[in-house]
Amino acid sequence: MKRFFAALVLSALTCGAGPSFAGPADIDSPEARAYFETGAREYEKGNYANAVRAFEQAYALTSRPGLLFSIAQAYRKQYGNDGKAQNLRLAADYYRRYLAADTTGKRRGDADAAIKDVEAILARLPPEVQSAPAPVEDLSTQISITTQVEDATISIDGGPPRPLEAIEVTPGKHKVLVQAPGYYPEEREVPAMQGRMTALDVPLREMPAFVSITGPTGASVTVDGLPKGALPLQAPLEIEAGVRTLNVSLNGFNTFTTELDLARGKAENVRANLDRTRQRITSFVLIGAGAACAAGGIGMAMYASGAGQDANDKYRKLVQASIDADERDDYLEQRAEYIDYRTYATVALNAAAGLGALAFLLYYFDEPRLGPPRKKDDKGPKRRETPGLQDIALVPALGPGAVGFSFGARF
Repeated sequence: MKRFFAALVLSALTCGAGPSFAGPADIDSPEARAYFETGAREYEKGNYANAVRAFEQAYALTSRPGLLFSIAQAYRKQYGNDGKAQNLRLAADYYRRYLAADTTGKRRGDADAAIKDVEAILARLPPEVQSAPAPVEDLSTQISITTQVEDATISIDGGPPRPLEAIEVTPGKHKVLVQAPGYYPEEREVPAMQGRMTALDVPLREMPAFVSITGPTGASVTVDGLPKGALPLQAPLEIEAGVRTLNVSLNGFNTFTTELDLARGKAENVRANLDRTRQRITSFVLIGAGAACAAGGIGMAMYASGAGQDANDKYRKLVQASIDADERDDYLEQRAEYIDYRTYATVALNAAAGLGALAFLLYYFDEPRLGPPRKKDDKGPKRRETPGLQDIALVPALGPGAVGFSFGARF
């Protein structure tokens, strides 16, 4: 029979309504918020006595009706841990205080039902248990640290790391170190008062990821579209953790783009291999072709000059009537060569100038193209990147008394 009654009580306690937390956003005091978060954490861990202490101190700092319901729930749950009737009486009292303080609360129905359940359990207890005075307990001195990182640990006075929980300490000041992977450690001096719980919220600052980049000297580095310097970097880049788009760009090279999933405090090494653009390769080809044309033009101009000099010598003899028929034929042949090679040299040198100018334009305006960074959750199609040089056409243009080239390009 006793086992049946114990099972019935346990079922009534565990199947009741969950705690009605006021919520950190509803608590305007940072100190009260630290106590509230301590109470919520201790409640979830089943440390209901500590939850009661934390919720009561939070309520003392900010009178939120929801905290009264949470205190009642914690007292009710604590009865399941120690079987002390005083916890049930206190639970019923706080339920009633909640009903009186919050006339439009969402948990009023739960509070009414909980009062009936608690009173039913108290009615089944032996009279001597119901009337037994509450035992006087010495409250321990505790420190509780809260932070936004769930897996953070705390060390008190240089002790070993411990999980976030209310920890018993001696009265006085204590040095508390809060740390978590990927976050900068924080140290605080916390005064612990005799018989009280001291709660303190310690926000942790995220560590960046450390990214080292190797690539061509002078290349520009951007992260999510923001400039970060030029290679070589003096030190690894400190970048906020998360998915980031890294671009390494240099004139005349295709932009190196990669997406990095960076973790807090972790190092990442990136090697940026940049390939030359078709436009830059085309400019080099044109420079070579222009140089060849210039060399050929100079050679033909020199040959034309020599042929012209020989033709002039024979022409002077022809004027003086001191030239025979064979020399006259040589004169005419050399004169024709002079005219032909002068024309060839003009064409070649003009071609060299045109190719050189075109090569300069292609080389100078071969700037890197950066696309917008793509978000991690962007499921849409990628934006079509504008390619570089697509087509190029160089056509000779000949006319009466003029030699030139017609140039066309499509980017």
